[in-house]
Amino acid sequence: MPVVIARFNSIVSVVGHGTFFSPEAAMQVMVARYNGKIELAAPPEVDLLIQRREIFAFCRGNGWVILGRDSVRRGHQPYSGPGRRWYDSVEW
Repeated sequence: MPVVIARFNSIVSVVGHGTFFSPEAAMQVMVARYNGKIELAAPPEVDLLIQRREIFAFCRGNGWVILGRDSVRRGHQPYSGPGRRWYDSVEW
């Protein structure tokens, strides 16, 4: 994996942080595949690519996330506990 990250770092320096390729790409996320390609993907597709282990990094608003090194949210579980807001305890 260090070879992939070294290659990735050189690609990022060329692509730049937060660069979009077209106006339509504004709602898409840059992802880095293991073969060195940087592509755009819709947010739901990024989750699928992570699950399939087809990418090793993606770009957030604050920079690149390396999977396995940086924190990434896991699958969401619905909250089933008591309400946590003040109005959840008020009887209307």
